[in-house]
Amino acid sequence: MHAAAFGAFLIAALWTSRAVLLDPAAEVTLRTPAATIWASDVTRNVFQISYASRALSTEPWNFFAGQMCYPLAAGVALGEHMLGEGILGIPAHLLWDDPVVTFNFVVTVRPLLGALSMYALAFYWTRSFGAALIAGFLFGFHPMRLNDLVHPSVVGNELIPAILLALHRLFARRRWRDVVVLASLAGLQMLASLYVVLQLVIAVGVYGIHLLWSHRRSVPELLPKLAVVAVLLAGLAIWVFGPYLETRETWGVLQGRKPFPTVRRFVGFGNHFFPGVCLLFLALLGLLDRLRGRETDRGSDPRLPFAIIGVVAIWFILSWRVPWSPWVVPSLFYLLLPWIPGLDGVRAPANVYFVLVVSLGLLAAYGARALVEKVGPVAAKPRAILVGIVSIACVAEVFLPALATRSFGRSLPSTTFRVRPAAEDLAAVASLPPGAVLDFPFNNRGAGVFGLRWGVLLGAYHERRLAACMASFITPVQDAITEISQRLPGPRAVQELWSLGLRTISFSRQDTVAGRKRADRIVDALADRDKGAHLVPLGEGRTIRVFEIAGGAPFTTEVSALAPVVGSQTNGPAEPIQLRFGLQSIGTTFRHPDPVQPTVLVVTWSRDEKPVRSKRARSLLPLALAPGRRAEIAIEDRSPQDPGRYSVTLALADGTNRVVGKRHVVVTTRRPRRDPPRPRQAD
Repeated sequence: MHAAAFGAFLIAALWTSRAVLLDPAAEVTLRTPAATIWASDVTRNVFQISYASRALSTEPWNFFAGQMCYPLAAGVALGEHMLGEGILGIPAHLLWDDPVVTFNFVVTVRPLLGALSMYALAFYWTRSFGAALIAGFLFGFHPMRLNDLVHPSVVGNELIPAILLALHRLFARRRWRDVVVLASLAGLQMLASLYVVLQLVIAVGVYGIHLLWSHRRSVPELLPKLAVVAVLLAGLAIWVFGPYLETRETWGVLQGRKPFPTVRRFVGFGNHFFPGVCLLFLALLGLLDRLRGRETDRGSDPRLPFAIIGVVAIWFILSWRVPWSPWVVPSLFYLLLPWIPGLDGVRAPANVYFVLVVSLGLLAAYGARALVEKVGPVAAKPRAILVGIVSIACVAEVFLPALATRSFGRSLPSTTFRVRPAAEDLAAVASLPPGAVLDFPFNNRGAGVFGLRWGVLLGAYHERRLAACMASFITPVQDAITEISQRLPGPRAVQELWSLGLRTISFSRQDTVAGRKRADRIVDALADRDKGAHLVPLGEGRTIRVFEIAGGAPFTTEVSALAPVVGSQTNGPAEPIQLRFGLQSIGTTFRHPDPVQPTVLVVTWSRDEKPVRSKRARSLLPLALAPGRRAEIAIEDRSPQDPGRYSVTLALADGTNRVVGKRHVVVTTRRPRRDPPRPRQAD
């Protein structure tokens, strides 16, 4: 019986991935054909899942160092970590060692696991094979999951039903083996994205309160077991979310994003977040069946707490107007926003709404059982026929394009996108020298990041560190590398890249027309030894040309190599001022010491060689600076109230008090004109 359920779910999972089964190493399924943003997202996720599977199977302790966003120490923490997907992809990685195969394996297995998880929960409570089969399908293969295969981490809540079952068994049986099962399942689910972790908190929070009340007399006996689970999960949470909180504190990112608005019509009939006619109908039957009385075969009836889970899921994304009053209760998301660090970095809180399907799935199992029982306990054949009819109706609503479009606003994705690079390009990067890779054109801002997707995808094959940073957030480090790359093929730019540990430059022609022309001009300039003497051709593929950065001049990470360039500016009294401290490298190339992060500095205002005031500030020192090159550090401050001529110094706050910047500021009695912008330096 259970084997038949597994076989049915496996067939459904393979059917959803049928478009790529003939060539799983080259193609992925896309909802929108050739859309730039979807193509960029899927290439980034192919890369990250491949990296996660490889890192977790070799060096899990070094996972957050990442492969992208070089030379940052924790580049993974700027976007989705894909830890859960990486664990799912380990078997495919070990068997085939192919990034696209690993990605397709993960998106095929995930609905299967979701269906099995809900099947186990529903069968435990209803003891009905047909009801559990229907509930498993409705949850595992819900269009909200299948329509977003491009973002597998967003819809990866497949273990929540099994976690709720394990939590119930722990309260009901109070065995240590249930502690192991619960901690393992919850730990695996916590390795999904923040969206899924919030779903887990809602489901476990509501159902956990119900269990605590129902088993209140057994709580003293359960406390040691619950404490073990809490400690294990807390330790895992520190490992997973610690780098994110540290990155947020260090760079001021992972916050301040404006979330996509959620409109009520989005959850209505004919829209993406609609639960489905079949699911809603059966769930309503399950609730109506509850009116006949509680079932106590398993010690309690879970339908009421599961219904509350659904209500909380809706409240999380939608505000509520109090009837017959002008008062509006904000959505739970906005109520929690000031209290949960990092929640203001969530862009699509509506994805948390997917936990509603967990609630409706179990209720639908009760509804399906109640519908079947109306036929009569002895009418086995009619009962089987009715189960078949209900199952076919639910499958048809999901898989038939006409019905799916009416219910969910779209049919399941069936368009394939060839993501595997050309064989010539793979050959060109097969034997790269050790060291990081710079993909050119390099631009992590705005639409420029889309041009990096081909280089990032190649990184999944050559496995070198990448300066490219296709993440949800970026830092000034990527802006600094962009500035250096824009000065190519100048010899000082090449020297600075070499000092940073970049040993390969890959020029891509799969970019905008302007980007291709820029790359072509640089490649053509390499023929002139006076301009490109430090670059050596390595190979050429169909869409890329690869060059090695040959041995450069010595460099230093000592701040003593930086000398201040004294400048001056004017400002009004007690007005905001941007102090632009100039620095230059003397004698040798300066390379930012590790770790690359903002340095604590002290800004001191002096008048007549007497300190007037000082303040601490944090700023990134120059990432790399060749001899003769200048850089600026901009510090926001406020000028003194008293007019006069001031000397302002910028010094390290590490105890050495070494001065790295100096400016003269004249505070006038009236507001001066703004200083003209400085011309760009030639390399």
